Amino acid sequence: MKKTKRIPKIFLFVLTCILALNMQSQGFAQNELDNEILTFPIEDNLKLGNYNPDDLRVKQLGKIELNRVLTKSEYEKDMKNFINYYLEWQAYLGNSTREELEKLGEELLKTSYNKTVSDLNLDFAKIIANTNDGHTSAMYEIGKSCMPIKIRIINGDYYIINTTPEYEDLLYSKIIKFDDIDTKDITKRLYKYTSAENKYFKNTIIKDFYLYYGDALEKENIIKNGELKLQIETDGKKLNKTIKMIDLPDVKINKYSYENTDFSQIIYDMTDIAKNKFTKNDKMRYMQMKPFHYYINDNNLIIQYNNCYNTDKDNILEKMIEKMDKDVSQNNVEKIIVDVRYNTGGWPAHARELELALKRYQLLNPKLEIKLLTGSKNYSAGSLFVDGVKRNFDNLQIIGENTGGPSGWTTEVSTIMYLGNSKLFVKKSSGVRRYDYTLEDVVHCSNLNKRDGLTWYPDMFIENQIQDYAIGNDRVMNYALQKQ
Repeated sequence: MKKTKRIPKIFLFVLTCILALNMQSQGFAQNELDNEILTFPIEDNLKLGNYNPDDLRVKQLGKIELNRVLTKSEYEKDMKNFINYYLEWQAYLGNSTREELEKLGEELLKTSYNKTVSDLNLDFAKIIANTNDGHTSAMYEIGKSCMPIKIRIINGDYYIINTTPEYEDLLYSKIIKFDDIDTKDITKRLYKYTSAENKYFKNTIIKDFYLYYGDALEKENIIKNGELKLQIETDGKKLNKTIKMIDLPDVKINKYSYENTDFSQIIYDMTDIAKNKFTKNDKMRYMQMKPFHYYINDNNLIIQYNNCYNTDKDNILEKMIEKMDKDVSQNNVEKIIVDVRYNTGGWPAHARELELALKRYQLLNPKLEIKLLTGSKNYSAGSLFVDGVKRNFDNLQIIGENTGGPSGWTTEVSTIMYLGNSKLFVKKSSGVRRYDYTLEDVVHCSNLNKRDGLTWYPDMFIENQIQDYAIGNDRVMNYALQKQ
């Protein structure tokens, strides 16, 4: 009897050891956010086509306190963990070397005293910016505070395109200076926190995030005591204005899952909490921000292709193409306009699916014109789509602005790193895709648009101006609709 009683005890002991080892090998503590470092694959975020949005479940696991002062030990642990992991697994370092990034990390470690979580996030951004890789970044989509105005960079200048009610008199004004510093110098200062392959995508990140959330400008001592001094030009007159920043709550860390599936993703909440405080839609008024959709106007098939992935079961590209096939066959389509100005990427195979559908239409009607609208937000798989269309289509014209993505290659994001002392997240890229031009592209002359490989250069450069924002005009689309 004594022997039979000992067997379960030994078995339970061995089982406990196995489970403990298994948990350590997976890197998970009892509460996932208690780990010093975790990594999460990001690809699952782009495979949502089979999921019902009504089945989405959100559980808050914790929060990021950007104002919290880190202990010297906390700062050093997260910085060292970041450096070690990042340099081991980041696929592309641009013109930098491992040694240069290690040296920068060592210099920042010397400044570890009295730094906040926000400071650490921006220190990560400083290191990452040296890679010039737009797929890797610190957390620029969040902040301790945000501006009561939204800014767009047009022809290199700053313009206000949206405000909260108390600053509505500034709408559509030009900003000349921040705190006596010229806006062009502000842009240069913010470049040191911005990782991207070219200035077009850098400016996109700056206008959407670093000129909205206040952390970087506060670190640069431009925002002081929650206020920002502006020099404005409006109706030919210059005036000084001080705006007060909007304080934001701590950032939620959530676990997202779909009921009755094995999908699970831990990520921070990137919701623009202050969005409803603003008086205008900060996108152009004509733009419907659906993942992708189309409509027929006269004899023009107009496709707005904003995402290279299916967002849920109600937004499946294959289904849209099936419906589009029927509409094209029933209408005398003479021109196809594909708007990819807001397409920041997704799956290359998804972009290829749309490209093949469009190629079918041109094979059936060789006289069919193709107009491709590009902008600085076009990036990643969105820029791969530009490459495929430019390479394989006749009667093609690229209209708009330079793309944010390079024209000769792209990196790809794969993993998010979580650092447990600060609870910050960092995205890293896992590889580089180069466009295959083994055969010289003589017929479609892609090199005229590729040039230095840093961006796609449009055949007709057109940029919407501040007057267009004021009246909801789209001069890029208007040009594409013109009969040539």
